[in-house]
Amino acid sequence: MLQHIKVKTEKIYHAIEPKVKAERIIACILVLTPFILWLADDGRTLRDSISNYVYMCHSYWYGSLLALAGAMFIFNGAIHLQPQHAAQQTIKKVGKGYNIILGIALFGVIYFPHLDYPIWHYAFAILFFLGSAIITAFVSNDKKEWTRYVLAIAVVLPVVLALDFIGLFSLFWGEAISLFFIATHYLLESK
Repeated sequence: MLQHIKVKTEKIYHAIEPKVKAERIIACILVLTPFILWLADDGRTLRDSISNYVYMCHSYWYGSLLALAGAMFIFNGAIHLQPQHAAQQTIKKVGKGYNIILGIALFGVIYFPHLDYPIWHYAFAILFFLGSAIITAFVSNDKKEWTRYVLAIAVVLPVVLALDFIGLFSLFWGEAISLFFIATHYLLESK
């Protein structure tokens, strides 16, 4: 009997482990993307937005990093949609399928460069950042509401403060700060 319980527990642990790894990988990619793009650019000067790195000489860095992040979001959403067998032999669906939408939004940002397709690009960018904030506020595993709401505001506020009509700092910094808080959300979710 104890051996049977141990085997089931190990199966549950191994089913959860890839999800935790995916969330931590997403966090690392999001935090490092602005820095890697800056290093990969020939000019070594900061561009006005992360999206502007699509026009750098080595733009494959931009596409690769955002595609990797997008693929990890899609993977994370898909793996969380798989049925999980609990110890009582019931099947439980785990949420987070919304990450598929965030991943698709990142692919949209890649495939529609902002100077060539501004409406589509900004629609996908808004979907990604606003969607991340909404998910952080209302779908997070964190039991403390105030933590979720503060983190959600921290995701959106830097981008808003960087917009032209406010212009507190460049959109690059707004996006980088926002990505940091989105990454923080995924690190907290991986606990």
